[in-house]
Parts: sequence; C-alpha cells; structure tokens
Amino acid sequence: MLLLKILIAFVLLMIFAEDMRSRSVHWYLFPLLALELGLLHYWQAGQSLLNLLASAGLTLLFLFLQLALVTAYFSFKNKRFTNITAGLLGWGDVLLLTSLTCYLPLLHFIVFYIGSLVVILLFWIIYQKTVVGKQSTVPLAGLQSLLFVLLLAFSWLHPDLSLVDDSQLIQLLSR
Repeated sequence: MLLLKILIAFVLLMIFAEDMRSRSVHWYLFPLLALELGLLHYWQAGQSLLNLLASAGLTLLFLFLQLALVTAYFSFKNKRFTNITAGLLGWGDVLLLTSLTCYLPLLHFIVFYIGSLVVILLFWIIYQKTVVGKQSTVPLAGLQSLLFVLLLAFSWLHPDLSLVDDSQLIQLLSR
C-alpha cells in the first residue's frame, strides 16, 4: 500500500507542476489518478466493490449537479447557453474533481471542494496583489491537487483520521 500512496502523491504533484507551469495537464494523469484513488479507497474502507462504486456514483452525481447549476447560472446571467468549460472552468479542473470522487465519499468531497475553493481564492487574491505580472487564470486543478496531497499526507500520518468514511465527519459536525 505504501507504493500506491507514493504513486498517488507523485501523480498529484505532477498535476500541480504541469498546471502551474503551463495551465494544462496531460489528460492521462486523471484516469490514472482515479484508478489509484479507487484502489486505495477499496483497501482502506474494507467495503465491497459495489459499495465503492455506489459511493463514487453518489459523489459524482453531486459534482455533475453542481456543474449543471453553475452552467445554468451563467447561462441565465448571459441570456444564452454558456459552456463553463470554455473559459470559466478548465477540463483539467473537472477531471481532477471527477478523479477525487473515486476516493472521497460525499461529505468529505463537499468539505474538501468548498474548503479548497475558499483557500485557493484567498491565496489567489494575496498572490495577485503581491506579484507584478498578474495572471488571468487560476491553476485550480494544480492548487487543488497540492491541497489534496497535503490532506492525504496528513491522513496517512494520523491513521485514526479516515477520509473514506463519512461517519467520523458526521460525528464531528454534529457536536
């Protein structure tokens, strides 16, 4: 399992490096990441493959619903259909989030998704104010990859913290 964790960290860091350097990421990294994360989830959760697929399917459904709502919002705002992947959100961003659904159950995914967007927004505002050459695009997939590899490393160093089981998060939130 250590080798798998190293491979996952390597792929996430490759996504980060490519997105930061060129604002594009080789597409094959995302299916590779999804496979690796799915295997890790399967081994860590100790659930059947059917439960893993159901969890990933539910999280994927949430992601697509959210993307559909964002598309509807911008289409309504612009008074014409707006393809959010044509300038607002890159395909790498969508593919990274899709890959993460293979590992994170729904509540963990929502917390990571919202938390990472807030952290990246704050970072990007500070970065844009301090850097001379301002950039118009945010390397969202790269920065989310970096945050996710840090979250994974933290969870690997604290085995009592499970990212593949929402029950711990539900207990924490219900306090």
